[in-house]
Amino acid sequence: MPRPLALRSRLVLLLVAAAVLAARPAAAAFPIGHVSVHFYDASRGNRDVGVELYYPATAGGNGTPVATPSAGGFPIVAFGHGFQMIVQAYQNIWEGLVPEGFVVALPINEGGLLPSHSSFGADLSFVIASLRAENLNPASTLYGKLGAKAAVMGHSMGGGASFLSADADPSIDALAVLAAANTTPSSITAAGGISVPTLIFSGSSDCVAPASIHQIPMYNASASTCKSYVSITGAGHCQFGINNTICNLGEIFCGSPGISRSTQHAIVKALLVPWLNGVLKTDWQAWQSFNVALAGSSGFTSQQSCAVNPAPPPECTNGADDDVDGFVDFPADAGCNSALDPTEAWDCEDGLDNDGDGAIDAADPACGILNRAKESLQCSNGVDDDGDLAVDLADSLCQGAWDDDEASNPPPSGCGLLGPEALLALVFARRLVGAARRG
Repeated sequence: MPRPLALRSRLVLLLVAAAVLAARPAAAAFPIGHVSVHFYDASRGNRDVGVELYYPATAGGNGTPVATPSAGGFPIVAFGHGFQMIVQAYQNIWEGLVPEGFVVALPINEGGLLPSHSSFGADLSFVIASLRAENLNPASTLYGKLGAKAAVMGHSMGGGASFLSADADPSIDALAVLAAANTTPSSITAAGGISVPTLIFSGSSDCVAPASIHQIPMYNASASTCKSYVSITGAGHCQFGINNTICNLGEIFCGSPGISRSTQHAIVKALLVPWLNGVLKTDWQAWQSFNVALAGSSGFTSQQSCAVNPAPPPECTNGADDDVDGFVDFPADAGCNSALDPTEAWDCEDGLDNDGDGAIDAADPACGILNRAKESLQCSNGVDDDGDLAVDLADSLCQGAWDDDEASNPPPSGCGLLGPEALLALVFARRLVGAARRG
């Protein structure tokens, strides 16, 4: 299958990603918590939807407390199993996603010989809706822990059902499938009604759901504004999950895949995790990482059509003068504290909770007459920045909440060029210059 990414585009992606990823801190992996839950869908006669739920936890194990998420909460991924396959066959999925900060829900319904694909697709949607309700329920252990965005995923039959789910439910934000099989009603037809970001994996050695009959028609029919197709060289159908006897029986006449199960899993994870981070967390760096990996084509071929970037660059990196002050991006624009600052406006005037402390602009203790630029100053951020066991104003080196240096304390001056009066003058001068340029 032809790949439309030109060489020049690949080089640009590599250069951009090298710059942003070099400065990207490594995220701490979350332990995996697990509970078995049941949700009841009143709109379908109180249909019992059993779910195996895996989530970022404070410690691994059954029923352990849910971890505290970063700003935005943990995105939801609802995953549909393959025909007659148990959800435990997808251990690699939750082990790959939960430590990265995703809640993974696997409904257990429709495991019989005559499954209803439409009901299974509806189950995936219902699970997402139920978890969103739990996020708003003060009595729930998930209260306030989940993000606003959610994706449907699935393997084989579950992948086809994911298309049905995304087509029927406009609240779903993304779709990712592994060797998706066409269903009844048709997943290929449903693809034409789906506009959300879509990622489709296939295996070149899959004889159960061959790409030419299943995944390629889905990709071609998809109305997604940003869709990607990946064919893993030598990958088999069942190797998208862990070793499973029932699935293996379906491949008995297929011959051996051309790559190992661990290699197949590694390729999926290397692409899926940054894709989900980019799409569900609007993480621009992760999105660059995904596109660089896609362009690298190590062990797979790919195709992409992406008219709408699901994770656009932040204002301080996008090459535009967003606040119309005559300065563009970091470090030229004084409102940019870094290349990843989401706005060119000063933190204390941009309407955002930049430091994630729950206080915005003037309500943030770091913001005041002596500081408009940053909401997170070292002497008011609740962190022991210099490692001396004294935090913020308890640190003798902090001159005030406006001080952005816990590690040193230049000799205080009275009035004059180095005093607070100079800082005050600079604040007003900066605002006057910006106003004059905008006028």
